[in-house]
Amino acid sequence: MKATMVVPGVYRILQGFVSAYVVEADDGLVLVDCGEPKGDEQIAAGLLRLGRQAAEIRHILVTHHHPDHVGGLAAMVRRTGAPVYVHPIDAAPVSGARARMRPNWNSVVARILGPVVARANSTPPEPATVDVELADGAQLPMAGGIRVVHTPGHTLGHVSFLLERDGGTLIVGDAALNIAGVRPATGRMAEIVGEDVTAAGESFRRLAELEFDNAVFGHGGPIRSGASERFRQAAARRLR
Repeated sequence: MKATMVVPGVYRILQGFVSAYVVEADDGLVLVDCGEPKGDEQIAAGLLRLGRQAAEIRHILVTHHHPDHVGGLAAMVRRTGAPVYVHPIDAAPVSGARARMRPNWNSVVARILGPVVARANSTPPEPATVDVELADGAQLPMAGGIRVVHTPGHTLGHVSFLLERDGGTLIVGDAALNIAGVRPATGRMAEIVGEDVTAAGESFRRLAELEFDNAVFGHGGPIRSGASERFRQAAARRLR
């Protein structure tokens, strides 16, 4: 587990292969995603390394319902009492009101590997109460303003968050990866866990139309300058 500053006021807590993010706000901290089960412990430890406390978390934003992003959510709510914000489509699996949607395994690769991955992740995360359902384009009045961008595909209720201060920082979630370069959540491997890879491509194009200096990802390292141009280049190259 590592805790590092990405840009002033935005911190990455790396938990193995997935990252959570903490944003400083006037009234405390905003947490985006909670990692796998026991992710709350890792986030709390990461905050201590940064000289902060988990008790300072005032809001918990969720990009999507997958277990590697909400596994520690219920425990983090118990630690902090912070309200949870989720898109209404993903709110039901987060709260336990319905099961996770199975990905569409259309390709041969996905039909072979998809059930294997599903069995390895068959235990659902502990349910957590959803306090606020997020609407596309909503402006959250925290941390200088955070815009909600509905980016369906990886899950149908996936959202990304645009922190609008200091040139803009896009908190991408899993709408894109930055592993061996920026790329959308499309292709045969993405289909193994993604609910609609066609929609994922359209969401990536939408992100590429926004303006932001920095970008941080659920999987992969951050981009600290020229991020929106990197997205546009990737969209032109990969989504022809």
